[in-house]
Amino acid sequence: MTIDIIVIFDILSTLSFAFALLITYRFEIKIINRSSKFFLCACMGVYVFVGFTNILEHTQITGFFDKYEEYAELLF
Repeated sequence: MTIDIIVIFDILSTLSFAFALLITYRFEIKIINRSSKFFLCACMGVYVFVGFTNILEHTQITGFFDKYEEYAELLF
């Protein structure tokens, strides 16, 4: 089985957003206030979810998450 280049990019972008989520979660409250931290973490979480569903879609594992991906993109 060969992995398409788009799947590799999806995996890299999802890992990058997950790393950004981790960094954002670890911000001190002194740097940003609590509501900004919550909003930024929520946005990064949506990106991680969308990236994960893209990986599932492009590897043709399942199409179950497709309807939730559209809701997540609209939410963001």
